[in-house]
Amino acid sequence: MGSNHLKLKLSTSNLISLIAAMLWSIVLAGLFFWAASKEESHVFQYAKMEAGANFNKDIALRNWLAKHGGIYVEVSGETPPNPYLQHIAERDIVTSSGKKLTLMNPAYILRQTMNEYSVLYGIKGRITSLEPLNPINTPDSWEIEALKQFSQGVEDVSEVTSIGGKPFLRYMQAFYTKKKCLKCHGHQGYRVGNVQGGVGVAIPLEPYIKIKNDTLKILIYSHGILWLFGLFCILLINRYVKRQIDTQNRIRSDLASQKEQLDLVLEGTQLGLWDWNLVTNYVVFDERWAKILGYELSEIEFTLNSWESRVHPDDLASCYQDIQSYIDGKTSFYSNIHRMMHKDGKWRYILDRGKIVERDINNKPIRFTGTHTDITKLKETENTLQEKSSELEQVNKILSKQAMIDGLTNVNNRRAFDQRIKEEWERCHRNQTGFSVLMADIDYFKKYNDTYGHLGGDNCLKYVADALNKVASRTNDFVARYGGEEFIMILPGTGLEQAMIVAEKARNAIESLDIQHASSDCADVVTISVGVVACTQCSNINHYMSLISLADKALYLAKNNGRNCMACL
Repeated sequence: MGSNHLKLKLSTSNLISLIAAMLWSIVLAGLFFWAASKEESHVFQYAKMEAGANFNKDIALRNWLAKHGGIYVEVSGETPPNPYLQHIAERDIVTSSGKKLTLMNPAYILRQTMNEYSVLYGIKGRITSLEPLNPINTPDSWEIEALKQFSQGVEDVSEVTSIGGKPFLRYMQAFYTKKKCLKCHGHQGYRVGNVQGGVGVAIPLEPYIKIKNDTLKILIYSHGILWLFGLFCILLINRYVKRQIDTQNRIRSDLASQKEQLDLVLEGTQLGLWDWNLVTNYVVFDERWAKILGYELSEIEFTLNSWESRVHPDDLASCYQDIQSYIDGKTSFYSNIHRMMHKDGKWRYILDRGKIVERDINNKPIRFTGTHTDITKLKETENTLQEKSSELEQVNKILSKQAMIDGLTNVNNRRAFDQRIKEEWERCHRNQTGFSVLMADIDYFKKYNDTYGHLGGDNCLKYVADALNKVASRTNDFVARYGGEEFIMILPGTGLEQAMIVAEKARNAIESLDIQHASSDCADVVTISVGVVACTQCSNINHYMSLISLADKALYLAKNNGRNCMACL
């Protein structure tokens, strides 16, 4: 759905860009055609303005000439007497110097001026009338139509026409008979105020058209560049929008992925979410939070009491204490394990964690969010593990003790002796105290085994071990089966003299057992030989192994002395 939405956004972006490009093109085209039409009209306006200026110049000249009744010029080939002014008495005069002068009326002068100087200015002009005095002023077809319009009250007429294959603006304005005009035209029947004719000019349009065309080129280039620039901007904006959409797409995709992952994590870990407004005590719970306690979300009110009322009374104080510790900055986040009442009436262990996510301008917390995790099974497992751990500890103690006990005689074994002799040696060096070692061996035990069998030998070993254990009666005294029929005793804090007394007690105790030993070469009963060595402040022996070696030598000395006795070193 999100992908389709973003595709729609992209297509909408392209459509908007297309519409913007079209509108931009239409606007630029409209502006171009408006400017072009203005230039087209300007050609006519400027030409008409020029025509008007020339017309006014011609009228001004005509009025001035008419005001003065024309002017006299010397008769020449260019200015012969005007045959159409014969009715004027003083058309021709002779000066006192004998020069012949002839009268030139305004029409004659204007016609000659226009003929001689139109090439210089490029402007053609002339005076015409429907009743011309001079046939040369007879109007052409365009002028006839214009003159007819003057008789109907039109003041001026203008139109673009072709003269010699080139465009011209023809402009004609009516002129009315004035009193001063009657000198030349009165005999034609004109009265003051009558439309006498028209003065016209023809303005060449080629210079204006060239200017217009040059301007149109500038308009085309400028509007084209502006149009391309606008399209480029639209393209840039479209690309920017697309990048923004792509960015939104990635953000939406990442958010969707993160939300999916979060949902999976929350679902997998069964985390319930809560969001607590500390100002209003309004708390938002999610569906998992409710399900942890056996409820539907619709059954839970979004208030602090929904949580508080379900917490075990004995745990509520510790909850608020941990919350306050976190708010006071004593902990980096809030965490508490407490019990909450399930809908089924049973207590559930809840791991409650949270952090402050919003504070006001005074840095006072106003929003607190966190999670609930049901750890009831974990707690039950933990309790079970604690019980099993306690049992295991007891078993380990038993096993550890058994690992130090000889399985046959139930006294300490060689392993226990090695550990104890090392401890006594270190204590001797540390406290500068002494201790003694007694090594005992059952006399002719091999012969005993051969005579009474191994079962009899095992029983003999048990009796001897038990008797020795009774002799070493002090708390710190130590008896161990050293190997085979050999036993060893450690007597802490005991000197050589005391050790010899204990050794003698041990020999007597074994002999007093009265265990028959028919194959013995030294007595009729089981006896032992004992080697005694004492370590006084451990100054005379370098290592505890040396002490054992000396005890062994003392034992062999006792055996060499006939057995059933003791010897010391």
